[in-house]
Amino acid sequence: MAQIRADVDQLRAELVDVRVLASLADRDASDVRSALTGITRAQSALRETQMEQGQTLRQLSDAVGILVVEQQRQGEVLTQHTQALHQQGEVLTQHTQALHQQGEVLTQHTQALHQQGEVLTQHGEMLAEILRRLPAPPAE
Repeated sequence: MAQIRADVDQLRAELVDVRVLASLADRDASDVRSALTGITRAQSALRETQMEQGQTLRQLSDAVGILVVEQQRQGEVLTQHTQALHQQGEVLTQHTQALHQQGEVLTQHTQALHQQGEVLTQHGEMLAEILRRLPAPPAE
């Protein structure tokens, strides 16, 4: 019987140790649960942030797409304007050449008019000389 009492006392002491260990294990499990809850919340917050960033990236991608299309359109307009300016430059070159030719013709005409003016002056002088040599008309 003494052996049974000794065994019961030992079992009681071991039971106290088991209860302490169970209490510590429960506390550890609670700590792990709290840590997992924190990790889950952090993951949820990260997921929400990722979703917001994904939405922002889609919006930015759409905006960049619009900008690329507009840039291409403006490039086409710029090409058209460049071609029009080139054509206008050619027309201006032709007009400049025509004006230069007309200026040469005007110079020739001016020289001819000057020569004709000198001839007319000479003719006028000759007519004046002839009129001086003519007898005076009879008086009436």
